[in-house]
Amino acid sequence: MGGDLVNKIILTKRLTNLHTWVRMFARSVITLAEKKSADKKTTSGAATKPVAADKDKKTPIIIVLTILCVLLAGGFLFVSMELMNNNNAGTGQVVQLRITARDARDIALEFMGGGTASRILPVEDDGRVFFEVEMEDNEHHYLIIIDGRNGDILSMNRVIDQPELDDETTEPEQPYITSERAIYIARGEVAAHGFDVAFASNGGMQLKQGQWAWVLTFRGEGGQIEFHICVDTGAVIGMEVG
Repeated sequence: MGGDLVNKIILTKRLTNLHTWVRMFARSVITLAEKKSADKKTTSGAATKPVAADKDKKTPIIIVLTILCVLLAGGFLFVSMELMNNNNAGTGQVVQLRITARDARDIALEFMGGGTASRILPVEDDGRVFFEVEMEDNEHHYLIIIDGRNGDILSMNRVIDQPELDDETTEPEQPYITSERAIYIARGEVAAHGFDVAFASNGGMQLKQGQWAWVLTFRGEGGQIEFHICVDTGAVIGMEVG
């Protein structure tokens, strides 16, 4: 799920770098060709040739250069896609694609659709590296966990700043947000983030982050997502990717 985001970010960076490199390479080859042509003229002491003849002489060089750039670009993109496919395959020898803290921030920003990354903390657990990204918007504070190998978003939870009352342990009899409304909200989140999943089951109301929430599971070929929809406000207070 989240791997699609990091793949898009990394591929965009690679395309930008490739475009810059191709332009620099093309300018260098053209400059070198012009310099060699000028040196030959100086050495031979011949009269200046017509401009049209010089252009005709440069045409084969430009054609060869263009073909070379196309081949290099195609090979670069092929290798990039193969690396990302191997990284997402999950079987056999996996290519370890280590992401940086900046990559984790970009993934969290794109997933949330904006906001501010107030804190990015790398965490190691049993040989695996995760990034804890704290996100803030105008109203809420979120904690997003991102896999440090491939950029997968493993969880998203809204941080509750205000302490909850201890006696609020009884399941609400008539929640303000019905289960049907909660499913509708969760489907909107699925569509907004482009997840390839469909509604699978309703786990009922459960205490999540100190609040009662509808626990809704969506499944697809790539896995499942569990949404936690607050029964009082309809806000997405949590999301677990499995």
